[in-house]
Amino acid sequence: MDMNDKGMFVTILFGVLNAITHQFQYVRAGHEIPILFDGQGSFKRLPKANGQALGVFREIALDEQTIELSKGNMLLMCSDGITDALNRKNVNFGFDGLVETVGQMIKPSASMVCGELIGAVNKHQAGSLQHDDITVVVVRAV
Repeated sequence: MDMNDKGMFVTILFGVLNAITHQFQYVRAGHEIPILFDGQGSFKRLPKANGQALGVFREIALDEQTIELSKGNMLLMCSDGITDALNRKNVNFGFDGLVETVGQMIKPSASMVCGELIGAVNKHQAGSLQHDDITVVVVRAV
């Protein structure tokens, strides 16, 4: 904070996946909340607490959660560059665009979800400038 004279901040999502128990423990500091898909088109937003971006407040508030992935579940984590991506009419891709794109895919691979989602964002932007990073990480429980 003392070195932050430009008002910069960072959001973080750090997680550890236990491949044996299928538990995913994560800490979130202002980053987008992971989304859990059931592989049949349904999704749920995971619980959240007050995880604030780093570099904004002196006191750090982190959101710590643990979830268990069932067989066929897919965990999607992405940066706000996905949801905030603008088209030429200044309309965001949004959470609805994300859920609609991924929700219509039945039992996709993790790499297929990443490719389709980035493709849908690029199509939405239709040549508009990209103002933020576009990051997608997908984990599928098998």
